[in-house]
Amino acid sequence: MQPCAKHGPYYYLTQCLAKGHVQKFLLKSSAAQEAARNATTAFNEFYEGVQELSQINTELLGRGEPLNGSAS
Repeated sequence: MQPCAKHGPYYYLTQCLAKGHVQKFLLKSSAAQEAARNATTAFNEFYEGVQELSQINTELLGRGEPLNGSAS
């Protein structure tokens, strides 16, 4: 009997599409892992910007100011 070869660690990118529906991607190479990290970082930065813009728009609407910066 031969000893088992070491395995792992395995890296996965998991994407939640809807309640109960998840996609899982096995990232086999270090290049794929780095690409996933970079894409995740870019998405998080984009999402934070959208959240900030939404907060600004909510504040402007609360003050009765137009969102496009021009007077109505």
